[in-house]
Amino acid sequence: MNIILIGFKGCGKTSVGAHLAQLTQRCFIDTDRWMEQHYRVIYQESQTVREIYRSRGESFFRLLEKSVLTSLQDTQTSIIATGGGAVLDCDNVMRLRHLGCLIYLHVSRETFAARLNMEDLPVFLDPRDSQSVSLLYEQREMLYQQAAHKVMFTENKSIAALAIELMTWMDNQNGF
Repeated sequence: MNIILIGFKGCGKTSVGAHLAQLTQRCFIDTDRWMEQHYRVIYQESQTVREIYRSRGESFFRLLEKSVLTSLQDTQTSIIATGGGAVLDCDNVMRLRHLGCLIYLHVSRETFAARLNMEDLPVFLDPRDSQSVSLLYEQREMLYQQAAHKVMFTENKSIAALAIELMTWMDNQNGF
């Protein structure tokens, strides 16, 4: 069974996922990188997911994301880090739940806002509008909670500690 990490941009999906994959000797898949590779193959042009979103728009971006998630249907025993918006589409959520166990890496609203200030803001957020950040948190928090099989609280925990906590949880479950 796959472990699928969901959560906000900057919550640690890629870092925790890569560390967990190393600890468990599983394949690690970052769907953002797969989207970039998929785009490069189709359009013979290299762009980051941020650039794809900005240049092609949200509709195109979400279709590309859905295509990449669909391509994972036969993946087994991997650790998969999704993009922050993967849960916006209920078909994606159903596909991911069928693919494995969804783990929501939870961050507080304050941590989310602080990390956004340290990283590039998602293209669709207005950095001058703190209400847009708050609204995004409220909307997605509910979607992550509904989609997840398990919620992991990440506050004040290192990447290594989170990976070990998740590995311990996996060891105590059937099917891992």
